[in-house]
Amino acid sequence: MSSAPLRRAWDGRTLEQELLDLEDWRPLNDEECQAWRAGELGPAPDGQLFGLSPCGIAVVYRERSLEEAVVALHSVGAHGLLVALLDSAEGNQLHGAARLDVCIALGDQARALRALEDEAPWAREYVLDDRLRPWTRPAVWQWAQDVARIVAAREAAMAAMHGAEGLGTEC
Repeated sequence: MSSAPLRRAWDGRTLEQELLDLEDWRPLNDEECQAWRAGELGPAPDGQLFGLSPCGIAVVYRERSLEEAVVALHSVGAHGLLVALLDSAEGNQLHGAARLDVCIALGDQARALRALEDEAPWAREYVLDDRLRPWTRPAVWQWAQDVARIVAAREAAMAAMHGAEGLGTEC
């Protein structure tokens, strides 16, 4: 294990800040995306990579991770291997937004629905971000956005209902 993260932590950064620097899967913001496409962003932070998600969204992700495998497999058109990854026990370890991205790219609405319900709020935030413009499967992307809104509304209604019930049960 490298001592570099520990050494940087002693340079005034907390361990929590170090861990936040290692993104599992995050869309690049508008400025980062423009700079990356223009070749002006430079290398990714240590331990991370920039790439295109299966839906064609510029993302940053951890190197030597399942998320990196997703980007690599999709880039070579190994869709059968992506499906096998989703079916495997390791597939549950994928970041929720990365899993949802793969499901949308593959047009797999059943898995996308499970990701939207199981990975709240990560997956919902990913599809509801207005600045993300999918390049593949726009019909499935729109469907995912609609489902994400429904799931969020259902959870809000359940929270409100439990909140109302809780008021009457407290002493």
